[in-house]
Amino acid sequence: MNESTKRYVLIAIAVVLAFYVYFSILLGPLANKEATARKEIDRLTPLISKAESLIARTKAIAESDTNAARAKVLHEIIGSTIPGGSSVVWLPERLEQCFKPHGVTRITSRLANEAADPQFADYKRSEWDVEIAKVTLDSLGQALADLENQEGLAQITQLQIESLPTQIEAQRVRFKFTTVVK
Repeated sequence: MNESTKRYVLIAIAVVLAFYVYFSILLGPLANKEATARKEIDRLTPLISKAESLIARTKAIAESDTNAARAKVLHEIIGSTIPGGSSVVWLPERLEQCFKPHGVTRITSRLANEAADPQFADYKRSEWDVEIAKVTLDSLGQALADLENQEGLAQITQLQIESLPTQIEAQRVRFKFTTVVK
């Protein structure tokens, strides 16, 4: 064998080896990754279609609902009236501010329960026990009306009035109320 033949044989072997390395070592893993990606795409395609149909349905409902824009504005207003942070910090102060103009100063409030509200995401329903040691009925009525008017999300759920034996005009009051907090 002469030198040029040896050179051609070596070049042919190098080309065959290059093709082998290219197709088996470089393209082989890429083909496996492509197959895996296609399987994942096939798995996700129905989920994407379902999500797109839900989004389209939600948009259609929102566009057809005449109260949707008003509800959004109301939701923003409600969200802006509820302070952030724990209700234990800000709600007792609000109670005192509500009752103080009516001469009610000695208020004891305790958080009874706070749980996620199933109707409204990102909000909690907060239940409170409140006790007023001494109050007249007319002050109490005005103060409770102000509480429900100022705190639009507050609802009195239980009210107990006891007369004080030493002072006929004064009563001890216990009530429970719920409100929505962030």
